[in-house]
Amino acid sequence: MKCFVAVTRLLKMKPQKNGVHYYFHFKGVYEGLIVKGLIVESSQIQDLKRGDDYLLYLGFEGIDKGLIRARLIKMKALKSLTC
Repeated sequence: MKCFVAVTRLLKMKPQKNGVHYYFHFKGVYEGLIVKGLIVESSQIQDLKRGDDYLLYLGFEGIDKGLIRARLIKMKALKSLTC
């Protein structure tokens, strides 16, 4: 599995049968494909707050309709990193 890091803002959360999907702001290019968003899957509910910024370590699962799908490996709130 390819892993990557993203610095992004949480837009919304949607509970699923097997966990939670987190929707993050992300615009740019990934391996030559235009990306307009990031959907992160987690089997456990994380302590995330909508509108906050996060540093995410993710496992790449694919791109569908301009959205990167990834599995959450680790995360850190950016406000916890400030002095």
